[in-house]
Amino acid sequence: MENVRHSGINKRRLSFYFMMASFLTLPVSGFLLHLYSRNPLAWQARHACMAVHNLASMVFLAAVIVHLSLNAKSVMAYVRTRRDHIIPRAKELFIALSVMVVLIALGVRHAFH
Repeated sequence: MENVRHSGINKRRLSFYFMMASFLTLPVSGFLLHLYSRNPLAWQARHACMAVHNLASMVFLAAVIVHLSLNAKSVMAYVRTRRDHIIPRAKELFIALSVMVVLIALGVRHAFH
């Protein structure tokens, strides 16, 4: 596997660190958003947390896309060699996705009460 470098910066490592930093920021800002949503006087703090949360989610998404594009060859090689082990796990994937859809639906329903 070749190391993707430009001017001394490892792009794979940089995208990984962006992913990790934004991944760790998201739950903290989300929790603070939840806390500040109950206090009508904390609109500035809520607005700041929402800005941080939105920015962290955009950075995370961009970093994932960059990380996957930089590692596409490795990911595809792994999928090709492990195809027999990945496909039988489709049942677990379906269960996980179904549970997430139900949890998200319940969470969104909570906003309309």
